[in-house]
Amino acid sequence: MVAIVQAADEPFNLFSASLRSFILRPLIGVITKIDSPYANIEMVKQWMINVGCERVFLINNATREGIDELLEYLEGDFPKLTLENKRSLTVNDI
Repeated sequence: MVAIVQAADEPFNLFSASLRSFILRPLIGVITKIDSPYANIEMVKQWMINVGCERVFLINNATREGIDELLEYLEGDFPKLTLENKRSLTVNDI
C-alpha cells in the first residue's frame, strides 16, 4: 500500500498523473488540513483520483476527523507481494 499525502490548501498538484504507472501497489490518497479556510477539498480530491488513488481519506489533524476511518482501512487484509510472485503479477492483480 502506498499513500500520497497532500494538504487541502495546497494551490498546486504535487503528483503527476503518470505516478500510477510505476507504482505497483494499491494507491490511496490522504488529504490533510481540511479545516483550513483556504481548503479546496474537491480540487485536491480530483487530483488524487486523476493520479489513480483507489480511496481518498479526508483528515483533520486537530479534531482527528477521518483518522479512525483511515486506520480501519489500513488494518484490512491486503494481498502480500513477495519476491517469488511479483514477476507474475500485473498492475491489475495488485
